[in-house]
Amino acid sequence: MSRSFLALLLFMFLTKISGKISYAYTLPSPDSWDFRVCCCCLIVTTHTYYFPSFSFGVFIVNGQLEEWCIADEQTPDTELQVALDWACGKGGADCSKIQKDQSCYYPITVRDHASYAFNNYFQKYKKKGGTCFFNNAAMVIQVDPSHNSCHYEYMP
Repeated sequence: MSRSFLALLLFMFLTKISGKISYAYTLPSPDSWDFRVCCCCLIVTTHTYYFPSFSFGVFIVNGQLEEWCIADEQTPDTELQVALDWACGKGGADCSKIQKDQSCYYPITVRDHASYAFNNYFQKYKKKGGTCFFNNAAMVIQVDPSHNSCHYEYMP
């Protein structure tokens, strides 16, 4: 089998198990890949990347890493609330979707509401110098945190 065909099969498999085609990978040419099958695991290596199957967690679209900003799990709720209030107030985040009866209202936790607000602010202002810091209450992730009907926006 050609390397390109194996790469296509791998991509089709990953999109099948993900249930949607939302993962776009920018990788070196398949000719530089080394495929090895170990038990039930396909390992793909390149000169600069190592990707064991089921561990594709890096999202790259148009050559850019997809990133979302969420509340750090180790930050106390009192600090998250202060950062949430700033993000939704002076920060200018659109917090309408975390209001009662909106798509991101549930679960009703400070952490979940802060994550939504932090990400909204980050996506809105990252190209204008905005960060995902929030006084060290937030962190950047590469896995889409959307859940149920709550969609976390991503802007390239």
